[in-house]
Amino acid sequence: MWAVFIVILVLGLVESLYAQPTSTGKTQAGVFFGVFIALCALLWLRSNRRRPHLQVTGQEIRYWDRGGNLSFMLTWSEPGVAGPPVACLLPPRRNGGYFTGRRLTIPGSGDYLNVHPFRVQQVRQACESRGWRFNDDPALITHEAGRLAEVLRQNRQQSRRLPR
Repeated sequence: MWAVFIVILVLGLVESLYAQPTSTGKTQAGVFFGVFIALCALLWLRSNRRRPHLQVTGQEIRYWDRGGNLSFMLTWSEPGVAGPPVACLLPPRRNGGYFTGRRLTIPGSGDYLNVHPFRVQQVRQACESRGWRFNDDPALITHEAGRLAEVLRQNRQQSRRLPR
């Protein structure tokens, strides 16, 4: 978005430089557009520095929000189970007029991480590179999606009960 603004402003700068007959007008146009181009470039850099990101370890998947705060964590805590941690990607769906995006979960945990800001292949590769295994069993995915729908329904009911 910021790149589009910068391109438009640069085109406006070039056009205004050709349209101004005097050097004073060209200087004013250069300063005017230069300030807005610099402002857009700074805002672009600022937004890029504060991107959300995932941190994947052998036992945890952490989600850091735009402010750089840890906002969610999935933890593999099956001490009796040998083998790599298991994760499951739930497909996006529309539930009663409410869109639930693609979610990452540890089957049976009841925790669901929205992976909307990231590409699914990137999430899969990051997790698999750290030893996570994905269970793509359709019955498990259906079961976990049903649990997610129940959690969302309970959250909506609780939010309706809160005084405003």
